[in-house]
Amino acid sequence: MSISRITAGVFRPLCEEIIQALGEIGINLQGGLTAPVFNLGHTIVNNTFRKQDDHAIETFGIGELTIIKNDVDSLVNSSAYAVYLNRTNDFIIEENRIVGPDWALYMLDANDGYMPTTRSRIVNNMITSYGDYGLYLNNFEATDVFHNSVLAEPAFRINDQVDVDVRNNIFASTGDFAFESDDDLTATDVVDYNQYYSTGTNAFDIGTNVYADLAAWQTGDVTRNANSVEGNPLFTETYDLHVNGTLSNEAGDNSVGVTVDIDGDVRPSAGATIVDIGADEYTPPACPDLASGVIDFVTFEGGQFTFDDPSSTYNMEFGPCGFNQGTGTTFNKDAEKCKQEFVSRPALNSFLWCGNNKKKCEEYGDGLCDTEADPGLGLVRLGDQVNNGIYAGVGTDKDSPGQTWDPDVDLIMSYSEWDLRNRFTPMQQAVMLFYSTINTQPFATAEGLVNNQNPDIDIYEPNNTVDFAERLTLNNALQATLHASRYGQPTSNLESNCDQDWYWFAPEYTAKYSMNTRAIAGAPQPDTRISVFHPSDLTTPIAFNDDINGTNQFSQISEIQLNKHVGYLILVESNNTKGHYEISIEDCGADCCYNSLLGTTDQINSATGSFNVAVRVLGVEEYLGNSITVTDKLYFNNSSPLGFGGGGTPLSSSHLEAVICNNSEIVVENGGEIIVGSPPSSQTAKVAFQSGTSLRLKQGGKLKIEDGSQLIVADGANLILEEGAIIELPDDNSVLEIQGKLSVAANADFTFSGNGHLVFDQSVPWSAQGPDLSAYMDIGPGAGFSVQGPVADDDHHLVMEVRQPLYLRDGHNNSFSQLRLEDGTIAVSPGALVYSYSPTTMRHCKITTPNGNGWHGGFRMWHNYGPNIIEDNRFERGSPAFLAQWPGGGDPIKLKRCDFNNNVYGAKVLGGNFTVQDCNFYDHSQEAIVGSQLSGNSVITGSDLNNYTDYGTGIILSSQSGAVVTVSKTNVRNFHEGMSITNSVNVKSLCSVYESNGENGVLVDYAHLYLDNYAGNQFLDNGTIHIRVNTDEQLSAGLYLKDGYNSFYSTSPTCRNYIYSGTPDATFESEYTAGGDLNCNNNEMPLCNQGSPYGNSIPVYIQNNTVGVHIPNNLTDPHLVACNNFAQSPLEHPYSQLMMSISTSGGSVNTGGGYGPLHSAVSDALQNLSYGEYEGEDLHAVNDLQNILNTSISNADVNTPQILDLAYKGMIQGLNNAYQYRLLEHNAGNPEGELPEEMTVAIGIADGLISDLGSIDSLEMYPHFRYQLDKTHLYRLGGYYTQALGLLDVSDSWAHTYAQQERASYWSCVCTAENDYYTGVIGAEAFSEAIQTCNLTHAGYNYKRQSQGSDEQAPVFDYYPQPAGYALTLFMEPSPGRNVSYHIYNVSGQLVQEGKLAWSSREQEVLVHSLTPGLYILSLDLDEPRRLRFMKN
Repeated sequence: MSISRITAGVFRPLCEEIIQALGEIGINLQGGLTAPVFNLGHTIVNNTFRKQDDHAIETFGIGELTIIKNDVDSLVNSSAYAVYLNRTNDFIIEENRIVGPDWALYMLDANDGYMPTTRSRIVNNMITSYGDYGLYLNNFEATDVFHNSVLAEPAFRINDQVDVDVRNNIFASTGDFAFESDDDLTATDVVDYNQYYSTGTNAFDIGTNVYADLAAWQTGDVTRNANSVEGNPLFTETYDLHVNGTLSNEAGDNSVGVTVDIDGDVRPSAGATIVDIGADEYTPPACPDLASGVIDFVTFEGGQFTFDDPSSTYNMEFGPCGFNQGTGTTFNKDAEKCKQEFVSRPALNSFLWCGNNKKKCEEYGDGLCDTEADPGLGLVRLGDQVNNGIYAGVGTDKDSPGQTWDPDVDLIMSYSEWDLRNRFTPMQQAVMLFYSTINTQPFATAEGLVNNQNPDIDIYEPNNTVDFAERLTLNNALQATLHASRYGQPTSNLESNCDQDWYWFAPEYTAKYSMNTRAIAGAPQPDTRISVFHPSDLTTPIAFNDDINGTNQFSQISEIQLNKHVGYLILVESNNTKGHYEISIEDCGADCCYNSLLGTTDQINSATGSFNVAVRVLGVEEYLGNSITVTDKLYFNNSSPLGFGGGGTPLSSSHLEAVICNNSEIVVENGGEIIVGSPPSSQTAKVAFQSGTSLRLKQGGKLKIEDGSQLIVADGANLILEEGAIIELPDDNSVLEIQGKLSVAANADFTFSGNGHLVFDQSVPWSAQGPDLSAYMDIGPGAGFSVQGPVADDDHHLVMEVRQPLYLRDGHNNSFSQLRLEDGTIAVSPGALVYSYSPTTMRHCKITTPNGNGWHGGFRMWHNYGPNIIEDNRFERGSPAFLAQWPGGGDPIKLKRCDFNNNVYGAKVLGGNFTVQDCNFYDHSQEAIVGSQLSGNSVITGSDLNNYTDYGTGIILSSQSGAVVTVSKTNVRNFHEGMSITNSVNVKSLCSVYESNGENGVLVDYAHLYLDNYAGNQFLDNGTIHIRVNTDEQLSAGLYLKDGYNSFYSTSPTCRNYIYSGTPDATFESEYTAGGDLNCNNNEMPLCNQGSPYGNSIPVYIQNNTVGVHIPNNLTDPHLVACNNFAQSPLEHPYSQLMMSISTSGGSVNTGGGYGPLHSAVSDALQNLSYGEYEGEDLHAVNDLQNILNTSISNADVNTPQILDLAYKGMIQGLNNAYQYRLLEHNAGNPEGELPEEMTVAIGIADGLISDLGSIDSLEMYPHFRYQLDKTHLYRLGGYYTQALGLLDVSDSWAHTYAQQERASYWSCVCTAENDYYTGVIGAEAFSEAIQTCNLTHAGYNYKRQSQGSDEQAPVFDYYPQPAGYALTLFMEPSPGRNVSYHIYNVSGQLVQEGKLAWSSREQEVLVHSLTPGLYILSLDLDEPRRLRFMKN
């Protein structure tokens, strides 16, 4: 993956890639300036970073950041910071190897001024810098720095730190200062149990004090380092900080609680009781270091001895570990001539202290073995011995082995005469090319030295020594060059092996591999030889090959078994030829998948007896490549004899890695069993079914996975369960992992028994229609999915882990007949989610992320007709925690007795209706409850919402016409906004508390809030306004307070909760007095005039209000009276309650049985409407109200219009309820579908009301818009999208204001998405993305309100068409008037297009024709940044 920049909010939270690019930055995450607006929840794990120019990882303003198991090396720029983290909170940095040319790991402003819930961690890292600080922590708080190994100058630096715990680390400096602190250490800083080493004069710089060694620091500061040590750790290499010394062994502090090392080895190691210092838990070498000296730069081939003894000569004897003195090899210090290179370039040193068995040019020279050595080495000027270009050396001028010098006198790098020097060798050219291409790539291209244009140049040079071996990765070929001859020399001077290429390869799993060199088309072809070495012995290859055959001089090693995590060395040489080649390593796959374990047997039955596949040789995988039918027992690593019983005894206490391959199928018949692992003998196994294989469990067939063992169904493999199949996971660490396909046959139930758990890790690809599940799920008719923990009503036991999005349907949209999740924890990784399309029962479950880090995508449900039971669950760390998509209405989704804690979003319901009963919502950074695009009746009751901080919104509700939400006995406290209701929704609030919300208690925006008739709510200490009503259109909002018995109160003496009514401009719906004032009778509304510039103020602010406020009865504690009344009285529909406030008959109407009062007829009809949990006779109510609305009224009076308006609203509400209770069937987008009579009559009534309005003028445009939008909502309610979209397509004729245009655009977006789903254009998951686009872009969901007291209107913004073809048009009025940057990402978060728009006019096009069809995200860098989702057709 080649990434130059990834902007915040789009980067996939989980990334496992090789990131190698000559770009500026590998991964760049950008968030906010300060908490809590940081970008949260990113995880960077198991990546390899190479060849970045500036930083491998850079972040800014990122919270809850996890960086684990990454490998950073080979950055290009010599001043690059390998990892640079700026403004980071709540972070974990563990088990990384970081090698940088400058500052290796630099963190600035971490947890600064912010108290995290848990301490941050920098643990088990190996960090090397070749040029500056290794680990630099600047402006730091609340962080544990444990078990790190750092090599740099200085090694560790801290500045402006508070509460930092530094223990069990190795800080080794290649110069001064192993530990440097700009400030004096604070009382909360812990520094102890560390190992320090410095080769400079001063080892420590602490505040204003400099100490030469540890003893001096311990004397200067007796509170720290009582248990620290000082000395050389003897790292394996500068870039490999595994330890060979003894000082750090069993010298650490166990109490830090780190139980594994960077390699996953257990701390303390076997046989030890105390942990080691540093990132490596190890066993010291059997041979101790020399007491009189130091061994540095130790490799597999030798080392450099530095002796403390200053004498000019001494003897040293060496030999194998345990040799007796006098039997070893002795040498003396007189070894200067070792450093003189040999005449023969391939000649090897013969003395250990010179670098035994290494070429002189590698050990003491410049590493370029085609550059001849000069005899003088600076002692004699070679130019004095060159006459006319010929060296005139005498026979006595020889090298150590006695060969006469014959140097190249024309090399520019020789000591020859200047006028003779005219060329470089090929290796010299390669080195120059390598370094010149770092910053001057055009130079190399111009010279024609890349892209295989020059056979003498190898861009991987210098890799002709082990120390500079180039890494090979599986299935990734490298191209290189061998130049065997010295350039320009006569044939008589050819010498073999003057160039050789070293590579290293570390398998991630034990398997058989093949290695090949091959030709590159159009390039010279060398004669290669390939050798493979184990790192412990570089003299004898474990495999080699010269020629593939008599006509092919390239090389191939086939089916060589390599063990995982071993760094093998591979040598490629030429035989007196030069040219280009390609080298690659592949696992042999099916070629090495053999069936020799079973021979030709394809049956395990009562006749053959059971079969045991067990460990025969440690570290070696076993392969099973033939299809088998099992009616007895097939064991994997059982303690019984191998095979059918005659194959010997398996290794005890061992772990088996077994692979099922070669497209084989294992079928377990009735009575047959597969048993993985054998816990009584501590034998475990991991069985992996590779791509193309399958495991079929028939009726009565059993799969049993014992403790500590796992079975993996890899991507491309298939687990097939027939009815009556059995899965047992008896113990906590019994794991069934599904990466591939799960096939559940007709009437089968996917379930398991025991204490183990499932893992789902399916990498499902996406198309324009959504996820392509054809290769991941196959669900038969009547198939079920059931997961239940071992303890009833207990959610603490892990039952399922979900690492990537899990979609529980198949490619044909078949879903399970029933999904049951009960009694356990479901750990959902950051960015992952669980999506149910089935009737769902979820009880006593905890949905959270592993280890409580990052944010998962929630438990999601798609509309179904149930039953759905979501009860007694806990939802944590979700964004959202729970999402129900309910287009088309039907039975409500119900959440009962659930706890939502520490989520971004709590519970979201999009479409239809819902019930939230007796639930708790605590600590949400955005919204706790969201109901959007609602229809029918919804209920929130008995719930507690408390955010503890002034952030987010407690409840957000929006709907189409006719939807009603009842909020009762619910507390909403400490949000930025308590409740926001918008876009036509009707909300009745009863006996609820809105307290200490920072901005508004309740915001009413184009919606209706009913607080009348014994509502009994409390509004306490809300920061700015208790209730704000926004409206600039007649009858578009409503507030009802008469006889509500609500309390409005503030403890503030400055009246900050009391706002004066706004400027008269428009009217809204409510109850009024005869004098036209808003009737607030029977509420507790104490007037406030203490210092108020507005005079007497009330706790209700009505923007653009034309009426006064009438408060004749100001009560004390009225809510107590109201709530007692509510507890004893049936719940009345809000429309019925409004009818009670109308004192006259409204005239007479003929309802079929003669004339009667209009008031009574409408009241009787409204009594039949469903409301809350009460299910009425809605179609009966609709028919009665339609008859009234289509009948002439006699003796009309002043209240007739209001009564008829309530009849009209009741009709629309009744139709909502009729579709909710399935009295009318949803049309599901069928363009040929016919409207039922009730809908036809309702549309006719709306058309009649529009006709009565006459011409559209400034007064009539508001009701005209209302009735047209009602018609649109009725068509949508029934699923008649052709008609709904037809109306919305001409909305410019009936939507006249900016707000009306935005609302119409919003519903057009929603109806388009729903129609696309029902007509098969997009799937359920893509529908979710489309609806989110509507919510984010248009005013219907989060209307961009003008600020209080400001006349500035929000800009009009739109984009079209959807889906886009050649271009996407952006519309903005007024235009930005500047260049605007844009970025386009696919649904995986990958940047696919970016650019700048010269946006000066209202419309601007973004060309998207080059994109493949699918769903995309467009990010615009506007003053208010926008993220838009669009489809490319």
